[in-house]
Formats: sequence, C-alpha cells, structure tokens
Amino acid sequence: QMVQKSLDEIEFRLVARRPLEAADEQRLAEFVEKRLGHRFRLRFTYVEEIKRAPSGKFEMFVSEITS
Repeated sequence: QMVQKSLDEIEFRLVARRPLEAADEQRLAEFVEKRLGHRFRLRFTYVEEIKRAPSGKFEMFVSEITS
C-alpha cells in the first residue's frame, strides 16, 4: 500500500516475511520515480497486515494530505 504523507513523501506499507534488502528497496524506489515522474521521498514500513477500508476493500493508494 502506498500512502502519500505530504506533497513530496510517500510511505510504502509492505507485508513481508522479511524486510527487503536495501538494493531491492532502491530498485523499487527507482521504479516508482520513473512511473510517477516525480522524485518523492520514499519510506518503507513493514507491517503485519494492510487494513481494509470501511468498504471492506484494500486501497492501493491512500492520500493523507489535507487541504
């Protein structure tokens, strides 16, 4: 799950048996930068589970930016 924390920061919430290697995190960051066309500060957070939205669905992208 990707969570936009601010205009220039995205948190990746990952459920994994073990954390990614630093090189894998770097490759993922480069992929995201290329796809989104913007250099975000990226933070990787490892969680036990991704919480569902009130609708019961998983949200791939969540914005926590307030106007």
